[in-house]
Amino acid sequence: MIKHPQTHLWAALKKRFADQRAPSTSPDRLLRGLCVVPLDGQEQISTFSLGFREAGTVVRSVSLSRDFQGLSELARPDMPCYLLVYVGDVQQAGSGSGKSHEGGDWMLLAHVPAVCSAFEAKRLADARTALKAELGADAFVSAGMWVVSPDQITLSNCMRTLDGQSREPNWSPSSPPKPSSPPKRAPMQADDFAERLPVVGDAPDTVWEERIHGLRVAYTDSARRLVGALEELEQTLCGLTGDEYRKDEPLLHARAHMVRQLAMARVR
Repeated sequence: MIKHPQTHLWAALKKRFADQRAPSTSPDRLLRGLCVVPLDGQEQISTFSLGFREAGTVVRSVSLSRDFQGLSELARPDMPCYLLVYVGDVQQAGSGSGKSHEGGDWMLLAHVPAVCSAFEAKRLADARTALKAELGADAFVSAGMWVVSPDQITLSNCMRTLDGQSREPNWSPSSPPKPSSPPKRAPMQADDFAERLPVVGDAPDTVWEERIHGLRVAYTDSARRLVGALEELEQTLCGLTGDEYRKDEPLLHARAHMVRQLAMARVR
């Protein structure tokens, strides 16, 4: 039987993840996260039976915010992938008294860009359990994240996901926020995404098309609101400095980035 030419990369990924969990691993070799993508040649099949490979890493540091910034840069806006994220110290920071969440010290995050087809999104949802099992299901917390943009890969969203899983079992980021909480757009939890469908494996493509369409609309709407707020900020800055405000020449990198994202969405 002919082996896939990248099979060794799947074995290497499993070994590296196992090493991360080993107590004897040197602190300078510990990672905050690994970016994982399917091996080549699985584009047209319904499962990732050939395995996965590593596509980038972020070294663990004392700065959680800097680490999560690095994680968001691992996920390209147009690249579906998984992120294996170490959250052991995030749980401690959130609880203030050591580990308080079920499961292990790692979280599986699925990055599913708006450019993904319903077929691609369904495969990524279906493969989560199998990937955890191959790497060691006991290594992962019960909570999971499902994001459509690298901008959603943040420390605050991770902490909210962990907190929501432990305090509100039926918590869903798509539900209206509580009156005492400011409105926020949280990343979709992977488990909630699957549970809202009758049977994930048997869901028709039309259901997935509607789901992906809804995610695209929600992201585009949020991006437009953000661009409007950044335009107001630029106008205020120009008023303070005396410079002329030009809408077609963004002063802030964030507005330029969001304008490009909206332009890409219109092209699609």
